[in-house]
Amino acid sequence: MIWAMVAQLSWLISDPKPVSNAQVRHLATCLAAVDQRDSLALVRSQIASSEQGQISQRMSSDHPACLQRHGWSLVNSDVERGMISEIYLHKQPSMLERVSRMPDKPPVRPSDAVLGRAFLYAYATCLYRAAPARSATVLGTEADSPEERAAVVAYGDLLKGCMPNNISYHLNFSDLRTRIATVVYYAATSDLT
Repeated sequence: MIWAMVAQLSWLISDPKPVSNAQVRHLATCLAAVDQRDSLALVRSQIASSEQGQISQRMSSDHPACLQRHGWSLVNSDVERGMISEIYLHKQPSMLERVSRMPDKPPVRPSDAVLGRAFLYAYATCLYRAAPARSATVLGTEADSPEERAAVVAYGDLLKGCMPNNISYHLNFSDLRTRIATVVYYAATSDLT
């Protein structure tokens, strides 16, 4: 059973046929279009919770056509959530405008004990709170573009200031973008600042 789960998740780690961000965005667009109820439940659920995973699995089960277009049977709920969050942020531009007007706060470096998927969320939360306008700018760029890279790099010293001391992280623009989208959408809809 465990090996079957590892095999299904292997595309996230080392898929011999690389998954493009465009394919995952297409999947997120498909899921958001065919299942608005669960899409909204997913992006409003507690971040990185078991509820998030359950909703993501249900969406994958209920709408296999969205996944099968790309030959997938399972998708990473964090990536899916981030991309669907970004879709909803762009459907309601006033949310990103509101975020862009929020004041910067001093960065709060995540604890050195934060590891794994919690690390990326803590990192994105720190960046968002320390530079909300910059976060809105990142999400306003075309994914996988030179503008996206420039917008992320423009966080400047915050890229290090929000990094836990014990973690060495090779910046993955796509992963960071999905976590920023998740954090921004969650904060904008729950008044979490």
